[in-house]
Amino acid sequence: MEEMIKKCPLCAEEIPLSASECPYCGARFKITSTGYCTNCHVVRDTDEQGKCMVCSREVLDRQVYSQPLDKIPLPAPPIPTAQAVTPASTRSTPPTHSDILEVIPIKGAGVFYRFSAFFIDLLLLTALISTITMIFFIPASELIDQITSFDRDLLTSLFGSAILLLIPAIWYLYFFIFEGVLGTTPGKALEHLRVIKKDGGRITWGQAAIRALFSLLETNPIGAIVIWSTPLNQRIGDLVAGTLVVNKEKVARVELAPPTLGLLFHDYRRVDFANLMKGTIRRFGGLRVLLLEGISPESAMIKTKISGAYFPSEFKLLCHNIEQRYQMTFPKKLILWRLIYTLVAVPIIIGIGLLVGLGIAGVDLPDLFQKSEDISRPIALLDTATPSPPTVVSTHMPLPSATPRPTQTATPLPMEVDFDTLAAVEDDTHVLMVGRLAMMSSTICDYKCGLLLENPNNTNQNIIIFVTIGDNPNQMKALPDNYTKGDIQITLDDGTLAYVGYRLKVTGSKCTTTEGNPCIYTIRKIEFFKIP
Repeated sequence: MEEMIKKCPLCAEEIPLSASECPYCGARFKITSTGYCTNCHVVRDTDEQGKCMVCSREVLDRQVYSQPLDKIPLPAPPIPTAQAVTPASTRSTPPTHSDILEVIPIKGAGVFYRFSAFFIDLLLLTALISTITMIFFIPASELIDQITSFDRDLLTSLFGSAILLLIPAIWYLYFFIFEGVLGTTPGKALEHLRVIKKDGGRITWGQAAIRALFSLLETNPIGAIVIWSTPLNQRIGDLVAGTLVVNKEKVARVELAPPTLGLLFHDYRRVDFANLMKGTIRRFGGLRVLLLEGISPESAMIKTKISGAYFPSEFKLLCHNIEQRYQMTFPKKLILWRLIYTLVAVPIIIGIGLLVGLGIAGVDLPDLFQKSEDISRPIALLDTATPSPPTVVSTHMPLPSATPRPTQTATPLPMEVDFDTLAAVEDDTHVLMVGRLAMMSSTICDYKCGLLLENPNNTNQNIIIFVTIGDNPNQMKALPDNYTKGDIQITLDDGTLAYVGYRLKVTGSKCTTTEGNPCIYTIRKIEFFKIP
């Protein structure tokens, strides 16, 4: 493949695109390159060898850009303190293409969630139709009893025909009014579904009327088959009206440009942070909810929730990228109210289920309790009729001496050391040390790996930490034969991964190598260390 060329703007000579200086006139260029990193799952800046600047992996679709240095705009002069811009007027720069993470393409919700929403709407419709029918049935039945038999038969037929016409009318008005006014129905709202235009925006009354009309014909397996077979999960009513039924909890795209953050959801709703401050993952069982807090472009405190129950794998990738780009760690907290609700509701549901099961089996509960009393009564009478003789206790029996309780010794806290003081500490001392994960010139891994922890302020100072290979926290993945920096991955105590260049806080025992150098082994905890 021939190397791409460019034309020098000063001498008009053709030179290689990757040249940073023109050999004819000496003009200089700024050379940048980007590519898609399969490890980070975003477009990253690359080095001269075409490797990701973050994880050192080879990138795909590498693009090289050249810009003359004399055309690069100079940085703006610093603003004096007296003329500092207020937070209300600050605006973040728009994100570049390398800051955009495509999470899930915008498309309609699947059959499962739409069927669950339709089932809830069907229950509400049944209750509504039954109520309206009873309201009209009571006065109509009194009128039927007061007329002759011939007229009674005619009126009964007319009343039955009116009910048959009333059911589809109520059905149509239910979906037409709810989707026209709110863009959703009660069943869809409980499943976090919303009806939108195909290109975004609120649907019109005409689109709501078309969807409500086709819903009378698609309440059957044909509607599910059409949803499965269309690329955007649309039924016939959606195809004709040009609409989508999307899950408003799913995230379509994330714009990563620290400290700003932009979120685009499937219902084309945007949430923008001018400064992302912190995030928390609330969990319960398989449920994960990311709560983000920060400052809006209007300088107001805002919060937003992202539910990961509808896209678990993409949700994990989203959290990993935000943590990595914004140099923060999301603490995980248990949703206590769900735990309390479960502890209270589960016994009640089990008890109701047992009572219903016994009722279906034909067991009379009062008779069951009566029989249990009859069985226990002879035993009680027998106990009262033949009392057991009292036990004679010797007065000379010595009282047992109290057994002393073992004293609990508190676990000593680790000793905080650095690269200068570790050598003076005795071996097997519980120590805590902070350093930057580095790559050794040669690493031999069997069931353990020896990695370097270097001093960020003096790269000539380093020690060896021995990490066990495995999949549990504080352990390392095995290295391939021809490994690179990106292959060194350590699972931290919170479950995230650390790569070469990360600052870590290591807790373990001090040791000494055969060469007499200090080291750390028996690792108990490895945490990400955020610079204060």
